Amino acid sequence: MATTDEDTAVVIPATTLLANDTDADGDSLTATAVAKATHGTVTLAGGNVTFTPEANFSGTATFEYTVSDGTSPRAATVTVTIHSVNDAPVAGDDSAVTRMDGELFIPVATLLANDSDVEGDLLAVSQVANARDGTVELVGDKVRFTPTPGFAGAARFEYQVSDIHGAAATGSVAVRVRDDVPNAVVAGPTHTCAAFQDGRVKCWGFNEYGQLGLGDGDSRGDGPDEMGGLLPFVRLGTGRKVTSLVLGAYHSCGLLERGAVKCWGANSSGSLGLGDTARRGNGPGEMDDALSPVDLGTGRTARALTANGSGYTCALLDDASVKCWGDNSHGQLGLGDTRSRGDGPGEMGDALPPVDLGRGRTAKALTSGYSHTCALLDDDSVKCWGYNEFGQLGLGDTRIRGDGPGEMGDALPTVKLGAGRTARAIVAGGYSTCALLDDGSIQCWGYNEYGQLGLGDTAHRGDGPGEMEAALPRVNLGTGRTAKALSLGEFYTCALLDDATVKCWGRNFHGQLGLGDAEDRGLSPSQMGDALPPVNLGTGRTATALTTGVHTCVTLDDGDVKCWGRNTYGQLGLGDTKERGDGRSAMGDGLPAVDFF
Repeated sequence: MATTDEDTAVVIPATTLLANDTDADGDSLTATAVAKATHGTVTLAGGNVTFTPEANFSGTATFEYTVSDGTSPRAATVTVTIHSVNDAPVAGDDSAVTRMDGELFIPVATLLANDSDVEGDLLAVSQVANARDGTVELVGDKVRFTPTPGFAGAARFEYQVSDIHGAAATGSVAVRVRDDVPNAVVAGPTHTCAAFQDGRVKCWGFNEYGQLGLGDGDSRGDGPDEMGGLLPFVRLGTGRKVTSLVLGAYHSCGLLERGAVKCWGANSSGSLGLGDTARRGNGPGEMDDALSPVDLGTGRTARALTANGSGYTCALLDDASVKCWGDNSHGQLGLGDTRSRGDGPGEMGDALPPVDLGRGRTAKALTSGYSHTCALLDDDSVKCWGYNEFGQLGLGDTRIRGDGPGEMGDALPTVKLGAGRTARAIVAGGYSTCALLDDGSIQCWGYNEYGQLGLGDTAHRGDGPGEMEAALPRVNLGTGRTAKALSLGEFYTCALLDDATVKCWGRNFHGQLGLGDAEDRGLSPSQMGDALPPVNLGTGRTATALTTGVHTCVTLDDGDVKCWGRNTYGQLGLGDTKERGDGRSAMGDGLPAVDFF
């Protein structure tokens, strides 16, 4: 009998094996051979027997040796007891992609997916360290890697994986930091724009009114050789850099560094804020330094913008006030009348009044639908004004607000979201409005013919008494799911969920829901919740941002952008006019990413 530890050979002198062997004639005995090893190998050399256990085995093994007196050999069995020894885990290297000046979050479970432990012990990431070209920290069940500001290229960090006994191994993660991806993508009804980290902008899709900002009226992205490096950048002036974008149906606006605003495209109602109705961007010499910034008033700059379908624009200013200009046929500018602003001289700047939000109230965020506007206020309440045929203002009636005197300010009620709930974000689109609440749930109201409110029916909400507050159901996103972001397109809604998947519901005539068919979703309860599948973004891919028009675009975790839905004018950026998302082969790995460079 012999003993050893797991993965450790034991050497037994032959004389030890022979010590309890006897010969009736008293002849001298010799160990002449070894064989028949179980759970290992055995050799005889130089008077020693060496038994080597098979890798990672613990328990009882045996082998035989032959003892001979020179004439009559006999076999004997040796039992070897192999004691268990804890093995360290095996760490597999990983790779990831993020964008310059962004943050990369990797679930611990993802890092551990290719790590192993031979004993099957539970593994954990015990520490992260040795970051190159960035910083790394363990935050709950995720690892956060932050590239060095301005860095692009190959970065890395290491992590330590440990088993329950404290044995550890080190794995490395190679991080590709990209500078060729946009930090914002915005979809309008017929065109799309992207703002890049260096402040430049590219736009594609419908361009009859110059909304692409390229000095002509030719659409881009609807034919080969129009995207990538062949798609020009929008020229907004010497040294001008864009930090965010908003798109109306036929115009575009960029928020520039230091809070200036420039708009281009259609301008029939003064939506560009330039004191006239002339288009900009559809002819030579209209862009670049020739395009004037919007006059927001003496000393005023913008923090954020909103625009949507009916040809108007609003800005959240640096003093938390709101100014709106352009079409005002339904009081959507919030000025107590229906007169457009910005379409004639002397209407902008200090002459343009701010929206009266109520005594002492200021705005934190803005959103707009086709002809209604909503503000998230400093006290986390919500106020909406403008067109209200379908209850999109959330006030329990269909009366327009903001088109006559005495309807704004303290006279304008706040939207009632239910006891104890406040809005984290407010998002409008078409004739509907949704609130992303502080608990990650969603409430939607207004137009619902296509199920875009996500309530499993087609009844409008907010257009009659008793339909808001606790009576307004939450959208069923699926078991345990909450929302991180929300976007309303033309009669449909998409949500970025807490697990970085995307779900869409409502109208789907062009495949804009990304489900491989043209069937509307949200028309019945059986179409929502766990029954509503997430969009297939491709193998291993998740979403970091989304935007909707009549098409949907998602920014992926590796920095790529994928778009699907209506593509009449090339707004998907794929060099054709073929719709995507309405057939099963068009999504997932089969859906190309937009080529920007």
